Amino acid sequence: MDLAHDIYDFLSTATDDVRIVGIHGMPGIGKTTLAKVVFNQLCYRFEGSCFLSNINESSKQVNGLVPLQKQLLHDISKQDVANINCVDRGKVMIKDRLCRKRVLVVADDVAHLEQQNALMGERSWFGPGSRVIITTRDSNLLREADRTYQIEELKPHESLQLFSRHAFKDSKPAQDYIELSKKAAGYCGGLPSALEVTGALLYRKNRGRWESEMDNLSRIPNQDIQGKLLISYHALDGELQRAFLDIACFFIGIEKEYVAKVLGARCRPNPEVVLETLSERSLIKILGETVTMHDLLREMGREVVCKASPKEPGKRTRIWNQKDAWNVLQQQKGTDVVEGLALDVRASEAKSLSAGSLEKMKCLNLLQINGAHLTGSFKLLSKELMWICWHECPLKYFPSDFTLDNLAVLDMQYSNLKELWKGKKILDKLKILNLSYSHHLIKSPKLHSSILEKLILKGCSSLVEVHQSIGHSTSLVFLNLEGCWSLKTLPESIGNVQPWSRVSY
Repeated sequence: MDLAHDIYDFLSTATDDVRIVGIHGMPGIGKTTLAKVVFNQLCYRFEGSCFLSNINESSKQVNGLVPLQKQLLHDISKQDVANINCVDRGKVMIKDRLCRKRVLVVADDVAHLEQQNALMGERSWFGPGSRVIITTRDSNLLREADRTYQIEELKPHESLQLFSRHAFKDSKPAQDYIELSKKAAGYCGGLPSALEVTGALLYRKNRGRWESEMDNLSRIPNQDIQGKLLISYHALDGELQRAFLDIACFFIGIEKEYVAKVLGARCRPNPEVVLETLSERSLIKILGETVTMHDLLREMGREVVCKASPKEPGKRTRIWNQKDAWNVLQQQKGTDVVEGLALDVRASEAKSLSAGSLEKMKCLNLLQINGAHLTGSFKLLSKELMWICWHECPLKYFPSDFTLDNLAVLDMQYSNLKELWKGKKILDKLKILNLSYSHHLIKSPKLHSSILEKLILKGCSSLVEVHQSIGHSTSLVFLNLEGCWSLKTLPESIGNVQPWSRVSY
């Protein structure tokens, strides 16, 4: 990557000036990939570093810039930033805490000036010798940059080489496929993401399948890259399509193991195989232990969902947009088509909703209601729930009328719970229970789950007892009690193994 070398050389030159580099170009052209390459080469040279991913998408959430400000401060200063409650307060704290530190910051996918101003309003916010990289589709946002780099579409020989890596696992096409490969690469318009996905689609296919798929590609206007990516989506079977849409709508940037447990409840095939297959076809990427997806693929997947009901979100299978989710719940417009809904009102003043607003969603499997105050009878909620994510739940006890028989993952971090529930629950499908940072939690729940694998109680500072029933969870492989300073009682064993050989303190 010649551009990567140029940017690296410019940013690594010794100077106390705060240097800003801008990278711009069309969607899918490789801006984020280039920024990551340079970031990974440089980050160890600085007092602190932070890669802020998908800024434009993240900022669409309620008060979405505040979590980005918190991430920036936490990644660099490693200090508590819980007292940021608005963007203006975040600006003050960034300048105050980072102005004397030599830092490296990447702001990925900046689309509006207010996003940039909230995270790096002035050079003086960062200490002497700091470096900033901004990626954007809009070159007008780079007027203050010291240098800008526009990424162009790949040249024909570069396109053919990238395509071949995915279609043949080689730098050049097989002899009998040279002309077909040139045509296929040409349809992708020099866009790396399209070349990767199209190459993966044709991998190990015979000539007949190649010609059929390329006929489909040729019918789509060359500028319609999403249309070309859509061919790969339609080539998936039903379960893989379902998993792809779940990830596109709810699970980008989430730990692979966590996603696998949810998909395992939703998909019949082995979820590890599902993730591996989607990765092999370049529809998702596993970076470290995190599931990611290219922006174009995410938008393509979400567009598939929206097209089913363009004007009525309550008739879509998945609802992820915060405004849509709030309106559907507040106006009780949900239907039995809805399989997943995500709402985060932690930074909003309006939090109260009736459990009845979810009553019509009889097939709801995936539910995130972070910060919501849910009132009324919980027996109205779907009995098919497999994933509940309810951070900052205000309840002291989980309602006894809440049916959780199909639950695979229960994520209740930062809750107000004193106990999860009174009495004993038999949850034969629960694999992950996360109650981290529930500071009022006194004891872990009395629980019967023969397949529970992870119990996370990190930061539960009032926790006195881990219930003896956990000792009978023979599948438990991870128990995190870090920061449980009040703990007095542990099970004598976990299955047949002493707890301290499996416990993370």
